[in-house]
Amino acid sequence: MTQKFASGATLFWIPGGATEGCGGECTGYEVEGPGSLVKRVRVNLPTDSDKFVLMVFPTDAGFRGGIDKAVDGWQEVWTNTPNPLRLDTADEAESLRNQYACHAAYARQESDGSWNTGNSWDLESDRPNVSWTYATDALFWRSTSATGLDHGLFGGHVFGRGRDVGECGNCPRVRSRREGH
Repeated sequence: MTQKFASGATLFWIPGGATEGCGGECTGYEVEGPGSLVKRVRVNLPTDSDKFVLMVFPTDAGFRGGIDKAVDGWQEVWTNTPNPLRLDTADEAESLRNQYACHAAYARQESDGSWNTGNSWDLESDRPNVSWTYATDALFWRSTSATGLDHGLFGGHVFGRGRDVGECGNCPRVRSRREGH
């Protein structure tokens, strides 16, 4: 069930399991067209949790902007998107920002035209906060598939076409379609 407003915002309710971060009943809101780097933002609020998932849908320029445009893109996310009331700590806010930076730093277009990060960058409020450097610098982590090692936190998903890197410290589920994860 949805309710769209003249401002372009949409409120929604989903009975369960149909969207990222919502295994059960979920409510939330979506905002269209925040800027040149972000075309849509969706906030999924599971009714059985105090956490949420912030789904950011980048524009082509947002996907291609890389880490150089991460700060501008992050500002666009919040330009027209109300903060979820569940965003209650500075640590959570920083974790979301660092997850965004990780996606921006490692988004690559696949040969079929899709993006290795998927159509949306799903930022999860329950991810532990790691430093900006850890989230965006491949020297701080390595591919678990290439080394066979489990580096803790969120290792195991390979992304970044042709790179020997694993999932960064707090990017939620960045997967390479090429690797089949």
